[in-house]
Amino acid sequence: MKNILYLLAGGTANRFGGDKLLMPAAGGSILTFIAKKVISFSLFTEIVIVCNEEKRTRIKNEGIEGLYFADPGKERYHSVLSAFNTVPPGDEDTVLIHDAARPLVSKELCGKIIERTKEMGNAFPALRVADTLRYYREDGSSETLERDGLYLMQTPQGFKGKLLKKIMEHTAGRPGITDEGVVLETIGEKIHLVEGERDNYKITFLSDYKHFCGLIDENGRI
Repeated sequence: MKNILYLLAGGTANRFGGDKLLMPAAGGSILTFIAKKVISFSLFTEIVIVCNEEKRTRIKNEGIEGLYFADPGKERYHSVLSAFNTVPPGDEDTVLIHDAARPLVSKELCGKIIERTKEMGNAFPALRVADTLRYYREDGSSETLERDGLYLMQTPQGFKGKLLKKIMEHTAGRPGITDEGVVLETIGEKIHLVEGERDNYKITFLSDYKHFCGLIDENGRI
């Protein structure tokens, strides 16, 4: 049985103001940083990076080898499907889908996701909500939301190959799917949570990037 990683790097990063994955990091870019990182884990039989030609060239120019490439799609589903078609998993293989904009993911977390997926069929890293949540309405009124039982979802998200195939078939033609967990719920599958990591945050804004740069040295070590 194989462990396969689909690394999604095809986003436009509109909220960041540019392609954040090409921002400098440890002598390369965020993209090459995360590519080298997941290779170093030695957990995956195949790694598929979903990205455009410019990003592929960056990776190749740094001499990073042993990767598969897939074309990004208009929506997340199309990008995952592109990776799925590039390296199709067997029914009992384990597939992790990770957002390249979370470059500080650890080997330990990936290992936990793999093991939980092998055991339960899927696994989702998540963090309990620690801050106070307040809901504001258009009329200016607001209320504090009960945070017990609320979680912040992360990636990588893990799936048995046969379950991911089922998700791909069910999602076809359904626009706006942003997370495979949404599809799991609609087809009656239970989502299995694994405790996530605070450092495994998504670089969305410039302040996130600055924090990331402050955490690593010139060699990419924390």
